[in-house]
Amino acid sequence: MSIYLSILAITSCKRDFPVSGTVSGDDVFPTKKLENPYSVFNMKRAFHRLMSEGAVSLRQNPVHTTHYYVRFEPSDWAEYEALKSVKGLELFDYPLDYENYEYEGSFHDPGLPADKPTYQYAAVPVDFQFPNVPYTLLEELYLPEEDEALSRDTTLLYQLEDKALEITGNWEEPVNGGNDSERYGRWRPSGRILVHDDVGAYGNMISYLNLWDRHKIPVENARVRIRRWFTTVRAVTDEKGYFTSPRRFRRPVNYSIIWETPEFDIRDGTFGQAYYNGPKMRANWYLTITGGKSLRYATIHRAACRYQYYNIGGLKRPNVWSKLKYCYYYRAQRNDAEGDNWGNWDFTGAFPDIRIFGKSYGEWIPTNQLYSTTIHETAHASHIELMNGGEIQYAQVSKRIYESWA
Repeated sequence: MSIYLSILAITSCKRDFPVSGTVSGDDVFPTKKLENPYSVFNMKRAFHRLMSEGAVSLRQNPVHTTHYYVRFEPSDWAEYEALKSVKGLELFDYPLDYENYEYEGSFHDPGLPADKPTYQYAAVPVDFQFPNVPYTLLEELYLPEEDEALSRDTTLLYQLEDKALEITGNWEEPVNGGNDSERYGRWRPSGRILVHDDVGAYGNMISYLNLWDRHKIPVENARVRIRRWFTTVRAVTDEKGYFTSPRRFRRPVNYSIIWETPEFDIRDGTFGQAYYNGPKMRANWYLTITGGKSLRYATIHRAACRYQYYNIGGLKRPNVWSKLKYCYYYRAQRNDAEGDNWGNWDFTGAFPDIRIFGKSYGEWIPTNQLYSTTIHETAHASHIELMNGGEIQYAQVSKRIYESWA
């Protein structure tokens, strides 16, 4: 199975989504590896360079291991799901010490079989309790802002980071770098996520949501990830699509959306985690999604949130063994069905609960139908749980009954 990456050409802080090209998953990794400025080795180099330049007075070198940069190597989907369930662990399916690249969907390492989980990369604190999943320690890290002992000496903290970036060839001007008095100042990334909808908002909702185009609908409850090298924080979009980082940064950050919530997960195909891996910017991120896989991910997300979080008139919300898994396929189903419900047949939590397809009878499914199909298939998941016999009893019910129920 070949997995494709869409490389986006986002050149400004606001971008409609149409993709500019594709790179096959069989190709090599699409960007180059960078020398890691946050390795303990390079941070010690940076400190000694500052000493030799007379920038800091004689003192003990503060650099020590605060984090590990690791590559998790799950051997099967049960281990992958166990890894995904670790609370607070930010996983990436691509290395963190490479140049930023932008794509929608998922990345699968071309050196691994397509039916096996891909590597998962993360930066974890030294006291992290590793799950029973194979991993490789790639590098010991020193993250100055995570060092409580250095937190009161912000001048040394920033000098050390600046020098490490400089000597490893990764220098970037601070966002406030043009003003010497604010050179060590930090900014708080924020933005707004909107998505095209074929039907759109009506009446007072247009002004309430602050929309100039009723077809551009806010994406609520989206998990936006804000990353600077090995430091990642999450922000959640509000009902109007706005988000604000819980943390300030000095330099440009990488923005991305991971299409998951505590209650459900959206997949790229059967297993790949769905992402919108966006730009690296020194400004706020205002994104309007108008096409590609991400238009479908965002629409499925909106419908799943409707069923999980909003008023559904007393209907039962689905509560499966693990997160409800919506698997989106950027193609047609063989029988031209728009979606189906697989039920939660396995106890690993790895396989699909609901499958959604992008095309039917040769045409891309409109967003309102995709939204409706997601609601319909979610209702099947809820129906299964209401039955005493679960999936086994559900499988014995006539199609007329379970389809009319949904």
